[in-house]
Amino acid sequence: MLRENLIVVGLITVLVLIHFPQPCWCKQNHHCDHSFCGNIHNISFPFRLKDDPKYCGNPKYELACENNVTVLYLGSHKRKYLVQSINYPNFTIRLVDSAVQKIDNCSFLPQYPLTSYNFTDKDPYSTFNHIWDIRQFRQQINKPIIFLNCPYPVDSPLYLEIGQCINGVYTANSSFSSSSRIHSYVNVSGLRAVEVRERCNIELMVMTSWAFKDHNNISFSDIYDAIEYGFELSWFKTQCENCELGNCFLQDDNQKVCVRVGYCSFLGMAINTRVPLRLSFIVASMSLLFDAVPFRISTDCGTKEIFLAIFYYILLAIMFIVDILLAIMFIVGKPLHLF
Repeated sequence: MLRENLIVVGLITVLVLIHFPQPCWCKQNHHCDHSFCGNIHNISFPFRLKDDPKYCGNPKYELACENNVTVLYLGSHKRKYLVQSINYPNFTIRLVDSAVQKIDNCSFLPQYPLTSYNFTDKDPYSTFNHIWDIRQFRQQINKPIIFLNCPYPVDSPLYLEIGQCINGVYTANSSFSSSSRIHSYVNVSGLRAVEVRERCNIELMVMTSWAFKDHNNISFSDIYDAIEYGFELSWFKTQCENCELGNCFLQDDNQKVCVRVGYCSFLGMAINTRVPLRLSFIVASMSLLFDAVPFRISTDCGTKEIFLAIFYYILLAIMFIVDILLAIMFIVGKPLHLF
């Protein structure tokens, strides 16, 4: 009995800790005009230009203006990408590799190609968009363009032959010798592992948000246009910074909902630790009470929001006291008579 009580107390303690809110993250009260550089005229929060006042924008989303061109440096190696557009309603920024230029039919491939595997949950940008449906969880913004080399001709609608375009341009690390006859192909509809032909190697993968009209009728010019159009990255995670798990999604009415540990998770924890069902129900019910309180109150922190924050903390304090009383009750093994 004592062991079960200690498990419940532990669950209650964890419940309080993971639901304890972070301080309200307010936008600065300083006035920040929209910045502009070249064709990008709407640079505003969370973005900032390098020369903007320090109180404007989020330093994680700093852009540079070089020769009247908006530039973003990504990754630890600060790879250079040109900003094509910023879509604030969709929380996306469209980029193109700074090395992409069409000199001839072959030399347009990106110098620093990116895929979704180049990004982690700790990065400020993501290749996923809004989490519209928690069951679907994430939606990819971009589509892959896959360049392959094969030692023999491939007759498949999934493989568009591009002659010797990759050969001599991106085959420095190719597994084929220069004396071998190389057949180069590109795919824009996506390939499953079983669809990669034997002895064919994937030499390059590029992201693009370009919408191909017909995947079965693509020219080499279409491939170039797609790469020149660029790819999109999402900064939607800025909306989830105050969510306990760092994840959230938008409902149809554009209301943000945090993805959080809820009733089922704590009920499952209790069952897995063999806590009696009546006790696990209490723990799970407390989780629902916490979930009823909005986790992020506001990013503006006006007078109304301050009063809401005070109410929020008072409610949390009451729940904390209830936690302590319940913990004592479980340890003592009998109801507490306070009055």
